Amino acid sequence: MAVRADDRAGPDPKPKRPAFASGTVNLPIPPRHRTLAITVTPATPKVSPAAKTSLAVEIRDAAGKPVADAEAAVIVVDEAILALADAQFGTPIDTFYAMRGTDSQDRFSRADVKLAKLPGPARSGDAAATEGEGRQHRGRR
Repeated sequence: MAVRADDRAGPDPKPKRPAFASGTVNLPIPPRHRTLAITVTPATPKVSPAAKTSLAVEIRDAAGKPVADAEAAVIVVDEAILALADAQFGTPIDTFYAMRGTDSQDRFSRADVKLAKLPGPARSGDAAATEGEGRQHRGRR
């Protein structure tokens, strides 16, 4: 345990201000449990321009189990076009889970949201339901 020192580096028996210290540490935790393994198997290895083909797409979670009701978007591009454009594609994990600075903060405002009280379903012959019961008026009526 560190002893608090006074201005002359001696022990300070009665501190005049509360002790305070803070520090930070970079502790990267990769989101492996959020990654998917995607396997695409073409029906034919090469396709001529304007020819039709099909693909088999298999999507598995981080545990290796098939993902139920998974959806995928497939974009087909000529590799020569990508080479001319010098296209580089990062991983979605790097995009969505990028390193954040130490000044980043999470804020949750769900507790501050007040839901409006909605009127109940209108019943036939209910005059109040047809006259706007449940509406909120602001200011003068």
